[in-house]
Amino acid sequence: MKYRKLGRTDLNVSLICLGTMTWGQQNTEAEGHEQMDYALDQGVNFWDTAELYSIPPMRETQGSTERIIGSWFKSRGKRDKVILASKVVGRTDNDWFRDGGAPGRLTRAHIAEAVDKSLVRLGTDYIDLYQLHWPDRPIGWGSNPTVYQHMPSNDDVPIEETLRGLEAMVKAGKIRHIGLSNESAWGTMTFLKHAEMQGLPRIASVQNAYSLLNRTNETALAEVPVAADGPYPLVIYSHGSGGLRYVASFFTELLASHGFVVASVDHVGNTAVELVAGGDYDRDQVAYDRVLDVEFLISQMLDASAAGEGLLSGTVDPERIGISGHSFGGFTALASVGGYTNELGAVPGDDRIDAVLAMAPASELNSTEELEAVDVPTLLVSGTKDETTPIDPDTERAWEYVSGRPLWRVDITDAGHQSFTDVCSYQELLPSLGAPQLLIDAVDEYAEEGCVEELLPIDEAHDLINRNSVAFLLAYVAGESDYEAFLAQEVPGEVVQVKE
Repeated sequence: MKYRKLGRTDLNVSLICLGTMTWGQQNTEAEGHEQMDYALDQGVNFWDTAELYSIPPMRETQGSTERIIGSWFKSRGKRDKVILASKVVGRTDNDWFRDGGAPGRLTRAHIAEAVDKSLVRLGTDYIDLYQLHWPDRPIGWGSNPTVYQHMPSNDDVPIEETLRGLEAMVKAGKIRHIGLSNESAWGTMTFLKHAEMQGLPRIASVQNAYSLLNRTNETALAEVPVAADGPYPLVIYSHGSGGLRYVASFFTELLASHGFVVASVDHVGNTAVELVAGGDYDRDQVAYDRVLDVEFLISQMLDASAAGEGLLSGTVDPERIGISGHSFGGFTALASVGGYTNELGAVPGDDRIDAVLAMAPASELNSTEELEAVDVPTLLVSGTKDETTPIDPDTERAWEYVSGRPLWRVDITDAGHQSFTDVCSYQELLPSLGAPQLLIDAVDEYAEEGCVEELLPIDEAHDLINRNSVAFLLAYVAGESDYEAFLAQEVPGEVVQVKE
């Protein structure tokens, strides 16, 4: 059995999780015990249940699955061998969950009641992962929805209140971590936002249905433009030399979860595809084209948003646009605001861009005058062990000449050049996918600058990069000024400077 950390928690869970919802109807107590014995013998230490189970939901069998697990714990004495997850019901008219026949809601009082009852049935004094089975707000979900339909409501339990209820259970030691289930991108994003802004417990996991037959997790994204206050800020991402538009999904996906529309482009002539094919590139041509790529992409996104129909209709706020990029993409981000000139011609800066995030920027390609012309809020994020675009001179040049204020700078201790990409994940996955050896060799070479022992562990590097980058863009593109104070809070592993 293989094991992984569950999100950012300390829970080391098996890749296979034991589902339990049939115990109490389709399966007897003895059969449930037999399945638990077998699962644990095979190394499956992650078990998932709910106060709702067994299924289908009925008054007579509600809680039966938890009771069967509790009787197994009592007879086997192996509670410490199991990572146990359970769930509280969301909004429901069923009157058999709460005392007095009250309909179920995700209030502080109902969460406390649900946790206490689950602990009694399970015969334990703590639950490792406690999840909201479905939201309190009305939301369409089921075995295989294909269309999202918004359901307005004026009496939802505020997400902050639900988090406060979960926080109380964490502080009481009754649950260790919290998670979501049957939740949308907007809901997940909102839970994370409240947790981050108010110091509440952070969502560790989302349990959504997803398989070849069940695409629930895809349709959940449809709630974003209806439930949140669109249109949304736009951030363009520019990849480094020999990269691809999705080479930093650790960052771009998190950014999208915080309410941004994120768009990227493969810079033709300078991608991994051309690199693996053995092609070379004309740096001057590529540098010139890159700035035009960004200008074109912004225009295309704005046009699609302004259209009266289509998936992107009404999604992009033309007054809130940011640019981000890594390495050659860091140059591109700076040049998109400061302009760029070479023998091929001159591309003026794009005054639609409100802020620049440059990760390990290759600023030797930006002239002094072009850096001085970068006159919007800017964040420079770099690694102290970057040997491709080292802090001195690349970050130092931008730090000295960029005129935009505030000008933030974050130096991440022991981060390398590829600490700003997903290359470590590619190195791990490509051999098992039967990728061409030429591609594997190229990724292995890149990985020397991000995945070796001398460098900051990649997960820690990504956490620091995301912490600063997302906060910066929230503050200076989305306009959520509270994040300025968050950005100023230096944590271990980084050095933060700012020019006001």
